[in-house]
Amino acid sequence: MSQGYFRQGRPTIVEYLAGGLLGNVPLILVLFALSFSDPQILNTMLLTVQVTIVASLAIGAAVAAFYVAVGVQSQHTFRVIVVGVVTGGFCYLINMALSLFLFPWLPLGDYVKILAFLPAGAIGAFVRTRKKRTIRRPPSS
Repeated sequence: MSQGYFRQGRPTIVEYLAGGLLGNVPLILVLFALSFSDPQILNTMLLTVQVTIVASLAIGAAVAAFYVAVGVQSQHTFRVIVVGVVTGGFCYLINMALSLFLFPWLPLGDYVKILAFLPAGAIGAFVRTRKKRTIRRPPSS
């Protein structure tokens, strides 16, 4: 993290891109696990497979937004939630690139991905505002 990150109190483009990549890691792990269990299972329209994929999208976006929102120095919850939504948007952009090159056969539509990434990013950033930890200093002697 750069020094300017903490001075300005907002993430840089590099941190948003890193969050976007982090948000797609659970999807890649789920797809690889499903394809190793049965290579033809991803070609089916089973509800459990679709729900698993959407859940991995949402979990990835929430975790990414949680970690990108760590350095946001703001008392306003709305600003932190906007950082989460932007992180979800970057997760979607990275997912579009991955879908073009690695997973063109993924049957989910783009609107489902957007509906998974954006609200999950907002929720992850909101959870981060509630989980701010204070620095505990040892008692002075």
